[in-house]
Amino acid sequence: DLERALETVDQQLTVQGLRTRMLLRPGQPQETIPAVAMQEQCDLVAMFTHASSREGGPVLGSTTRAVAHAAPAPILIVPRKGISSD
Repeated sequence: DLERALETVDQQLTVQGLRTRMLLRPGQPQETIPAVAMQEQCDLVAMFTHASSREGGPVLGSTTRAVAHAAPAPILIVPRKGISSD
């Protein structure tokens, strides 16, 4: 479940001494994420992606590319398959 995975990442970052704030908002990600990042004055935006990879590196989907282009802060893109909530 997505919320559990987000909580896991939030806890891992907090343990490493980073201040985090997990936000879930409805809407189109390519519009909502940059808008909320600007409102909240985020230093970093982390988002999951279902992107696959090829020999040359990761292949990002259109939503991830749109968010990365429009966001007012750096984007940390986390492959969804790389997160365990165990």
